[in-house]
Amino acid sequence: MTEQLWITTLLNHWFAGPANSVLGMLHIHPQNPQAPIDNTFAMEFLVFVLLMVFFMLVRASLSVDRPGALQHIVEGAEGFIENQSDEIIGHGSKGFTPFLMALGLFILLNNLIGLVPGFEPCLFLACADRHPGAFPGTARLCVALADLHFCFDDDDLPFRGSRRRALEFDRALEF
Repeated sequence: MTEQLWITTLLNHWFAGPANSVLGMLHIHPQNPQAPIDNTFAMEFLVFVLLMVFFMLVRASLSVDRPGALQHIVEGAEGFIENQSDEIIGHGSKGFTPFLMALGLFILLNNLIGLVPGFEPCLFLACADRHPGAFPGTARLCVALADLHFCFDDDDLPFRGSRRRALEFDRALEF
């Protein structure tokens, strides 16, 4: 077992019981029930929280009359994502811009967080020979994206997808 980071230790102290319950409902049994949350998930959770705070700060500082530097940076990034998605997806791509913006920032921050002392990167873009622990984080990201696809794919269902299919897909995988 790898050494736990300080944030992983805190998350396991606070949320080990609920995490074991959720994993049990999905028929997944962690290797260490006292510490079901690993460093990769802890880093992903930290990035999620940081992005939520970032987006709340951006939303709170929006101004038509006096846009700030943060608003200019976010509008520039949003314009870039929107132009790229319009060229690749085509008509109707505007609805995907917020999702693609959040996904791009999530992956970028997960890769860059390893530059901060005391944290480790999730290494979504790493090679296995240089970083042997890279694939568990990558596999979890792929599972999350596949779940999103299953939940939003079918046009004939009220939710445009099936949570049942996503859960069946998750149960078929072994981590």
